[in-house]
Amino acid sequence: MTVAEATRVERWIFTLLSQDGTIAGIIGNRVYAGIAPQTAQTPYVVMTQLSPGEDTPAAGGGRIWARPLYLIKAVTKSNSATTLQVLADRMETLLQGQKGGTADVSIHYCVRERGFRLTTVEPPGSGDIYQHVVGEWRIAVAPTVNP
Repeated sequence: MTVAEATRVERWIFTLLSQDGTIAGIIGNRVYAGIAPQTAQTPYVVMTQLSPGEDTPAAGGGRIWARPLYLIKAVTKSNSATTLQVLADRMETLLQGQKGGTADVSIHYCVRERGFRLTTVEPPGSGDIYQHVVGEWRIAVAPTVNP
């Protein structure tokens, strides 16, 4: 998977999540790639590529697709995960089994491999409690035109 494909997958995820009325009503367009700004208001969503996945080669040297693994999490500064339950349910509905893409890449499928919840204190020792609802998503992506 190329770096350019990764940014296009992230644009696809951003568009899918930020254009949904339910999600936008809760977080606006606070969907971030990699890391949220320190000043970001919660709740928000962060997506991070965990693994580029393996390329599936085609005859003649091209690629059929890559299957990167993305961590997509909803985060809130609270001792309660109630708001995150709504976000997590809606993200599951939007992402599970989804196909689509951008002008540059085709998304053949998006499936959740694992979900979990965690609580952190950030920064350590501050007493500020953050709740995270996390999904690891496998996305099959191919260039719209194989080089």
